[in-house]
Amino acid sequence: MSEDVNMKNTKKEMLEVISKMKKELKQKQNIELNPEKKKEEVKKLKLFKRLTNVWKLN
Repeated sequence: MSEDVNMKNTKKEMLEVISKMKKELKQKQNIELNPEKKKEEVKKLKLFKRLTNVWKLN
């Protein structure tokens, strides 16, 4: 019975570590993607400004 408890605890600890690693990886990926997202947002903003300027001229 005590082995089962130890195995359950070990499994729980392993799952917690895996979960933590997944979260850290996701955060790292988000940080790496941020420059790309920023570039895309800047492109969209520039396009929006151009379009609004064209509409103002018409």
